Amino acid sequence: MALAGCAATSEGETSLVGLWTVTEIGGAAPAGEEPAELGFAEDGALSGSTGCNRVLGTWVAEGGTLNIEQPGTTMRLCAPAAMEQERRFLDIVATVETWGVEDGVLVIAGPEGTIRAVR
Repeated sequence: MALAGCAATSEGETSLVGLWTVTEIGGAAPAGEEPAELGFAEDGALSGSTGCNRVLGTWVAEGGTLNIEQPGTTMRLCAPAAMEQERRFLDIVATVETWGVEDGVLVIAGPEGTIRAVR
């Protein structure tokens, strides 16, 4: 699947900046008791949640490519399903290569899979 970072949605939205609620991680719906989220700040800061632990890092997007640098998390222990989700989430985030917004859905993808999210 080829994604273009400049792909406009039906609403004309093209920005990665903002808070996105994750709807799919590696082909599966989120399993955590808390929502999984990704927040992209204008200054390049990344924040969010795996559905278990908080995520922090930095990001750089150029065209349709996305690089998330040094993603780190808090170290809370959660239910087994949430911990497995967190592993998939972090594997994808750490290896993400492309991003795009299609019909209001953020899609970030790399060799470990895809995450889909909405505002």
